[in-house]
Amino acid sequence: FILPNTTEACFILHKPWKEEFTREEMLEMAEELSAFTKRYVILKGDTNNENELGMIVLDKKESTCEIVYNDRIDYVSHGTGAVFASAFVGSVMNGKSPAAAAKIAGEFTKKAIEKTIGDENHKYGVKFEQVILEIGELLKTIS
Repeated sequence: FILPNTTEACFILHKPWKEEFTREEMLEMAEELSAFTKRYVILKGDTNNENELGMIVLDKKESTCEIVYNDRIDYVSHGTGAVFASAFVGSVMNGKSPAAAAKIAGEFTKKAIEKTIGDENHKYGVKFEQVILEIGELLKTIS
């Protein structure tokens, strides 16, 4: 698995970064990133739907590509990539497909962001600890 966001993907691929990428550009980057893995690319940051944030899930071995979405929250914080990756790996280890794991990880990260918004005393990272028990419900309800 490789799990970059668009900024990281641009860095890896030596491409200029920009605020928004077209769906075609996202798919092209996912395909180029597949050179760095034997199977899966999860490219985060598809902003082509106004109120949703998408992730491209490319399976190099099976030649398939899915896009999964979560509600978009306009909030930037350090550590969300690590929270996403942890929830993603845990979901895969619990038998979820990469697309379902990406959806679960996105929902879990969104919940952590929602707990953090408005807390002026919390300056770094998101409050994932406050939603950790909710991942069990996400594992049950998202397939």
